[in-house]
Amino acid sequence: MNSPVGPNALDAQGIVGKPLDRVDGPLKVTGGARYAYEMQQDNVLYGFVVEASIGKGRIKSIDTRAAEKAPGVALVLTIETRRRRAPVITVKPDRCSPGRK
Repeated sequence: MNSPVGPNALDAQGIVGKPLDRVDGPLKVTGGARYAYEMQQDNVLYGFVVEASIGKGRIKSIDTRAAEKAPGVALVLTIETRRRRAPVITVKPDRCSPGRK
């Protein structure tokens, strides 16, 4: 990880280190820009991730019945329900992933 990897495509194009024309800059700094979260949409689903309450352990089972019955819930996704929808693809982390050597 300490050896140089050589030039990348952006370096070859002369983009790195050059000024960038920000056409949206004036709208952003004056408060006139519209962001995606400010736009109203119909029939939008929101997702929430519920994480474990302990840092390390093994999950023996997950009871999702109460969550599935809650009003407005479209889907409760766990590894088991994911397997029924599509196969799980395992991706091996590459050497550039944080914490990897």
